[in-house]
Amino acid sequence: MGGACLAAFALGFGLLRAIVAGLRGTNVSVELEHVYMLATYIAGFVVAGMTVSALWPALRRKRSRQAALALAGMIVAAAVVIAMEGLAVWTVPAWILVLVVGPMFGLAFASGFLDSNR
Repeated sequence: MGGACLAAFALGFGLLRAIVAGLRGTNVSVELEHVYMLATYIAGFVVAGMTVSALWPALRRKRSRQAALALAGMIVAAAVVIAMEGLAVWTVPAWILVLVVGPMFGLAFASGFLDSNR
């Protein structure tokens, strides 16, 4: 719930800044490509959260929960790659992002999350 509130706050703040800029006479435009990227990014977090939530009751050990959160990081990283490059052909850096950087972010989150919920 906290993540959703933070995301809503960030989107609301961005919308407020766009309105203020528009009122000052600055040309503010929203391109469909940016909306697609944002929607794909949000969908990645939603799918990652649903995956971890579905697995969580079966995960009793800390290592299994860390693995689930590393998988969530991979899902979010894949969503970022899909938003940037599409589904067709992924480059080597895209695979590195999904297979290396994604789990690292997931494990970093797991470190703080699991230690704070003892």
